[in-house]
Amino acid sequence: MDPFFAYDANYLIDNKAGIILDAVGTRANRAVEIAVTQIMVDRVERRFDLRPKRLAGDTAYGAVRLLKWLVDRKITPHVSVWDKSARPDGTFSRADFVFDKKRNVYVCPGGAELTSTGNIDQGHIVYYRASKSDCSG
Repeated sequence: MDPFFAYDANYLIDNKAGIILDAVGTRANRAVEIAVTQIMVDRVERRFDLRPKRLAGDTAYGAVRLLKWLVDRKITPHVSVWDKSARPDGTFSRADFVFDKKRNVYVCPGGAELTSTGNIDQGHIVYYRASKSDCSG
């Protein structure tokens, strides 16, 4: 399959009045769409002194980072949460791992401790790893 360029048109719409208040074209990338939503809300407030009470969007806008940003600004999200915890491919889901608070480690269903570099990604994500052979027993 040949590579191709994909883009999205993002709109901030006043549904009650039926008016597009702001629009931004972006590459098709969920993280970019989240950032653009924040930019549009802030820009509309600066330009028109308007801040939404509610924001509706599809699941692409249901990332925790955006939902928290909205709630922190007292904007009620009407968005399906983008839940990546369940795994339909037969691999373990988040719920299959247990966090041992006392030792500050995660333990997989096979009983092995997951390791982490301790590095924090995006200001709040810590990745843990274990080998498949340690966890599949």
